[in-house]
Amino acid sequence: MESYKNIFKATSLFGGVSGLKLVLNLVRNKIAAELLGPAGTGLNSIYNETRELIHSTTNLGLDISGIRNISKSYEKWRTAKVENEKLLYHEELLDEISLLRSWVMLLAIVGSVFCLTMAMPLSFFTFQNLEHTLGYMFLSPAVGFSTLVCGELTILKATRHLKLVATLSVVFVLFAIVISLPLYYFLRINGVLPALVLLFLAEVLAVLYCSYKHYKPHFCFQFEQLKKGLPVLKLGIAFAIAGMFTHGTQLGIKSFFNTTDDGTALIGLYAAGYGIVMQVAGVLFAALDNDFFPRLAGIFGNLEERRTTVYQQIKVTLPISLLAVAICIPALPILLPLLNSEQYLPAIPMAQFAMAGLVFRAIYLPFSYLNLAAGASRTFLCLELISNAIILACVIPCYYYFEYSGYNGLTGVGLGLLIAQIIDTIISYTIAKIKYGL
Repeated sequence: MESYKNIFKATSLFGGVSGLKLVLNLVRNKIAAELLGPAGTGLNSIYNETRELIHSTTNLGLDISGIRNISKSYEKWRTAKVENEKLLYHEELLDEISLLRSWVMLLAIVGSVFCLTMAMPLSFFTFQNLEHTLGYMFLSPAVGFSTLVCGELTILKATRHLKLVATLSVVFVLFAIVISLPLYYFLRINGVLPALVLLFLAEVLAVLYCSYKHYKPHFCFQFEQLKKGLPVLKLGIAFAIAGMFTHGTQLGIKSFFNTTDDGTALIGLYAAGYGIVMQVAGVLFAALDNDFFPRLAGIFGNLEERRTTVYQQIKVTLPISLLAVAICIPALPILLPLLNSEQYLPAIPMAQFAMAGLVFRAIYLPFSYLNLAAGASRTFLCLELISNAIILACVIPCYYYFEYSGYNGLTGVGLGLLIAQIIDTIISYTIAKIKYGL
């Protein structure tokens, strides 16, 4: 009963925090749109998406894969009964943290240097001119800062400082309001870049202060020491590649829409409908990244605890998801126009089908994390590739079927997303049963 209570507390904590962040971001984005106008918000979007792309590529997925070894060491230290064992496992924990910090520091430098040296090609690729070369050079520190932030948050998650992680996530949104909005007000579009860099500088200072209080900074840059982190990098690279598959699939769907008569309008409708579904998913499943995965990685070697941890998580997450979906589906005709405009009403049936898929996602995600917790990078990568292929294989035929049957083709896209999620859940459970004894 105590374990259920802890899972529910973590789910409530991170779900509530995600909901608060969502509201704060909506307020911030609304004010920013008024101050910057379409040109300013577009510039901010391009710079921020480019920073995120470089960061997510150069950090090699360490924000996920790095949790595994630290969680194992933390669990051994936490459950040790003998004082000598406790001291030994504490040293092992500190070594794992030091190793992760060393790799994160190196990758942060790589990301910043890449953005700095590739500023000219990035400007040409994103703006089709070289006018923003200096802008990307100025942005380069933000890439490194965001990698350092992710690294320290990984350490705090793996060592179960969940309230601190939740607090920091809200503080980061408040930083975005306090730092960016005054700059937007006084500098307008010229405040976009300074706001981004200062925001990530503030985030990295806050997270370093909190993390270093618990685990004092120590780095090891000798090759023999760094070599111990290669298995973590291998899993992280698989995770980074999987992210590329996901982005590629979404790009593929939008490119497919571009081949239709209403291409641009369809993309806008799809983005609005799918976006609101992902926002709800972010609130529902925030605890899985922050609490469930570190716990699962820590006890993975014990089959009985592994089974219990996965099934308990599903028993808590599934009813909450059912309730949220039951509320959100009938509320979408109000929410979607409220957050956008009445022009987006055709996206409602698509969003309702896709929202229903979140019920199956509540089962799918706990099983899918098993591969990451096991360090099975090949299995994880293969399943991600299959998952994204299934989405394309379901979405496109369903679009055509609805379109040529005289219905809204976008509704077929939503049905395709739901079918793909059901198939993914079946495959994920089958692998968990065969490979991990669930």
